[in-house]
Amino acid sequence: MRRGPRLLGLGLLLGALGCGGATSQVRPEPPRSEAHDTPMLGSSATPSGEPPVNLRVRTTDGRWIELSELRGRCTLLFLFATFDGASQASLRPLGAFVQAHPEVSVLGLAIEESPAELADAWQHALTPPFPIAYDPTRALLLGASPLGRIESVPRFRLLDAQGRPVGEHVGYPYRGVLQELWSAGHCPAP
Repeated sequence: MRRGPRLLGLGLLLGALGCGGATSQVRPEPPRSEAHDTPMLGSSATPSGEPPVNLRVRTTDGRWIELSELRGRCTLLFLFATFDGASQASLRPLGAFVQAHPEVSVLGLAIEESPAELADAWQHALTPPFPIAYDPTRALLLGASPLGRIESVPRFRLLDAQGRPVGEHVGYPYRGVLQELWSAGHCPAP
């Protein structure tokens, strides 16, 4: 019997309600999906040797961004959905991280149907301190982008200065998670 989706739903519900519990230094191995050997909830390091992520996305103000343009600095990708409560709740710890780490490029990527219409309204309503973008080709939504299949949101993917994935957190970023992800991601201090 597969328990992953039920555990994921419970984790998202608890995270959205702020009931994620206290953090500890030792964390259990996150549940993994049967289809992919990727964590469904929690943080993990990305295997070394991954190629740089090349992706072209459109911002809500109509500009195009190539992830390769962000090379030279570590980049944190915030994969979210406008209708997801945990994604919206994640803006508070993510905003604190952005303020504490101006040396890290942060980019929000809306992963959903019709992101062009929804992402702009979401950005104007919540005013995140980083750009919001989407993939008009729908490759992100369909799992055909260099980021692979996005099974759940919110999801945080850290890219090193060369654009290679070095870490990921899936779910609400409870206290210290983004800092731990950044510290473990071998991103040099400025």
